Amino acid sequence: MTEDIGALDLEVYEHDDLEYLKRVIHSLRNYQACALNQLSHKQRSLSLCSLPQKELLLEHKFGDYLHNIMNSIEANQAVLQDILKLAQQQLIKLELEPDRKTFLHDFARLEELFLQIVREWSSEGAPVRQASFEPILQDLKSLYPLSQRPLTKVLIPGSGLSRLAFDVACQTFDCTVNEQSMLNLFTANLILNKCTRIDNYRVYPWIHNLNNKLEAGGTTRPVAFPDVDPTLRPDPFRFQVIPGDFQQFLTRRPDLEGHFDCVLTSFVLDSTHNVMETVEVIGKCLKPGGKWINLGPLNYVYAKYPAEMSLELSWDLLREVILASGFQFVKEEETPRTCPYVSDRNSISSVNFQCLHFIVEKKS
Repeated sequence: MTEDIGALDLEVYEHDDLEYLKRVIHSLRNYQACALNQLSHKQRSLSLCSLPQKELLLEHKFGDYLHNIMNSIEANQAVLQDILKLAQQQLIKLELEPDRKTFLHDFARLEELFLQIVREWSSEGAPVRQASFEPILQDLKSLYPLSQRPLTKVLIPGSGLSRLAFDVACQTFDCTVNEQSMLNLFTANLILNKCTRIDNYRVYPWIHNLNNKLEAGGTTRPVAFPDVDPTLRPDPFRFQVIPGDFQQFLTRRPDLEGHFDCVLTSFVLDSTHNVMETVEVIGKCLKPGGKWINLGPLNYVYAKYPAEMSLELSWDLLREVILASGFQFVKEEETPRTCPYVSDRNSISSVNFQCLHFIVEKKS
């Protein structure tokens, strides 16, 4: 196998939030137990049914349906176990308690992780990436001709599972990614460095939401990943990972102020507590004349959590903030793009976002 890419140097980060890292590790360990506990709660709901109703469900193989979900949970745990094994190799100094419960919101992040794998690294997620990633990639390639790309330094904050970053680096750009979620970083590490073929793994991402299903069998439909062989990449392949909160990016790495030619943000602006601070950090990261390419909604994710602080700006206000922060617009689509998020084709519901797409330049 080729040399590892995007290796995580966690030595300096382990001591920032040990509690957070422990929660991530324990949630990976405890996934199967938590998922089976949730499934048992659904099974107890059968007590609402009369005996004839129960017999009808059993006649139509409802018991087999629940058994298949249990098997899918076990298969998901096997994938998480490989992620966990790789993570623990990087966190050998982290002392863990033998028995520790998983918070509900940490388990919810695992549920979201399976969907994120589908979105970024499966053939089923290709239409989603075509809508959300491809316009950014085309903008980047149009701004920088092939001869300039190896010397063009690109920063991607909020990189998720690093698929967009991988595609950018495959175009020979010098790519740096920043991601706060250690769960995402550990998973991306597995995909980029331990997957040696297409469809190396399979997950069962649809089993945690039994609403709006067309067919019971579709609930336990597997999704294979990755849809590309991560070992097939150009040489040299410039890909650096810097973990941590983007708001603290330059505090950790002051040497990277004014370092980047381009910043790409995909579904990022609405994922921070203070979008104005995000704009400010992006400006500081860019060289004079550097470009910032954005595509994403303003669906401020922290707004739904009463305990979290969230600054929610409308686009007209945010646009003025961007201008006041030393940027000028190079390209701005007047009509928001409709971008689907990952959804189960066996579902009668779907999620779509109206996304802002623009390019701005940092004034010299």
